[in-house]
Amino acid sequence: MSEAPAPGRAELGEAEVLRAVAAAVDVPSAEVTLDADPFELGLDSLGIIRLTADWRRRGIKVSYEQLAEAATLGEWLSVLRAAPAAVPQGGADTGPEEASLPATEAQPSDDTAPDDPFPLAAMQHAYWIGRQDDQPLGGVGAHFYAELDGTGVDPERLAAAVTALRRRHEMLRVRVLDDGRQQILAEPAQPAVTVHDLRQEPAGSRTEALDRLRDHYTHRRMDVEQGEVFDVALSLLPDDRTRLHIDLDMVGADAASMRVLLADLQRLYDEPGSPLPDIAHSYRDYLRENQERRKAEVASARAWWHDRLDGLSAPPQLPTVVDPLSPESAAPRYHRTTRLHHHLTAARKGVLLERARRHRVTPTAVLAAAFAEVLASWSAEPRFLLNLPLFDRDLSRPATDLLIGDFSSSVLLDVDLSRERAFLDSARDIQAGLRRTIARGRTRASRSCGTSRVPPAVRLYSRPSSTPAPSASARSTTVPSGRPSASPRGSSRKVRRCGWTPR
Repeated sequence: MSEAPAPGRAELGEAEVLRAVAAAVDVPSAEVTLDADPFELGLDSLGIIRLTADWRRRGIKVSYEQLAEAATLGEWLSVLRAAPAAVPQGGADTGPEEASLPATEAQPSDDTAPDDPFPLAAMQHAYWIGRQDDQPLGGVGAHFYAELDGTGVDPERLAAAVTALRRRHEMLRVRVLDDGRQQILAEPAQPAVTVHDLRQEPAGSRTEALDRLRDHYTHRRMDVEQGEVFDVALSLLPDDRTRLHIDLDMVGADAASMRVLLADLQRLYDEPGSPLPDIAHSYRDYLRENQERRKAEVASARAWWHDRLDGLSAPPQLPTVVDPLSPESAAPRYHRTTRLHHHLTAARKGVLLERARRHRVTPTAVLAAAFAEVLASWSAEPRFLLNLPLFDRDLSRPATDLLIGDFSSSVLLDVDLSRERAFLDSARDIQAGLRRTIARGRTRASRSCGTSRVPPAVRLYSRPSSTPAPSASARSTTVPSGRPSASPRGSSRKVRRCGWTPR
């Protein structure tokens, strides 16, 4: 028997829940039933986060953790119907989580000018600090670099598209001030497109030139203080072939924004006269409104983390060629890294996803468990903290999914591999830990530059030690998936992706 709807709000219907889930996993509604397992449908953590946010915006006080632990959509429906009504921000009896809900009719006023500086978001601040030369293992910029090979890309048309893209997205014109704030420039600091004409070069010289360009772009550190956050270059090759070089600093945008950027660039190149959907608000607006909405949620999460500080593990104690906290670790010879990767074919990826669904673990938990197992094999202690990225774009305001900016955060996950057990058991434990920490990850939702607002767990492990540690400059190495179509027509094959971060 289903639960009665909680007093103070309307009932959420069965058909409505099933339609929402079907849309999230992109399958026909007829294929989604109440006895379906969300994991077997292919619903991942991000999908659950987005559905939770949508239902909370509608006044249903349901948590990510509640839905993630439910075995069927029928259980989801019972949880949703039994959930208490959420009180809009500013209403009576506002609790820690109710106060974080958006008030869609009343947005915070903003009397600032377009070029007024505003605070960096949490991960932006981390990237900015971590790239400084005087930081442990510093001197390295966090950025995405992609190369796309194709034919017939016109330099002038591409330049016009890039110019329009920078006008549309202000975070492609941002610079970081020396006081840790950011400012939007009226004009970009770099040319629209740098053209490298290699058509007349001998084959050997051309290959060497392309290798030099790849080495330059993959190991560069853009000058974000001067507004260098987005760079586009085009190599012209014989037989009308081209190579497009795209470099995006993570101070300006996260991995999901790279997809927005590529999709918009393709549209602006292919259909220069066709308008893109209106965004109507800015990344600055998003940060301000998000901070206001989540004040109580951040306070609640901070208290949750504070109660657990004494029991948290230390960072992995890994062997290093240099003490990461010594000044020597920032020497240029440690700036260069070697990219190691392993590619799964579509068929093997399908097998991995099917096995994960069968055992009710998410792909995220599987990869995190594999990562933890590798670290444990090298760490002096088998119990340690992992610092994992969290993509947390709040879609409560329409068109937020069209913005470019840094919407990422990170969560600390305590991993204990001190005893022998099956990999599946480790993955399930990690999944349970991820659910708990994701649900309380709001301490990093917004932060000013002083240490007074840095999460206590970060300050605890930022003190000098002999091992690498998560700190206010902890980073993610997530690389956007990128689709072949998300580029100007003709640049259809992505040949290299590099996500370089401060280490």
